[in-house]
Formats: sequence, C-alpha cells, structure tokens
Amino acid sequence: MEPEQIEEMYEGISEINFMSHLQIEITHVSFFPNEDSQLFVAIV
Repeated sequence: MEPEQIEEMYEGISEINFMSHLQIEITHVSFFPNEDSQLFVAIV
C-alpha cells in the first residue's frame, strides 16, 4: 500500500464508533496481501 493509503486508512479507523457508545483503541495494524485480496488485522 502507498503511504497515503495507509494514512487514510488510519484516519478512517479512528472514526469507527461501535453501537454509538462503545469505543475501542487499535494499537497495531497489519496487512497480509495475497493474489486476490488483502487481509487486514487490527489488535484492539
């Protein structure tokens, strides 16, 4: 991924709000690309 794409992804993650009141903190993000797609893993 390009650096701009990674930055945009992190900005989008910070805006996630589950059930309007439950906040989570993502401490690490990993990417595992393959031929057909990418797997995105977040440690919360």
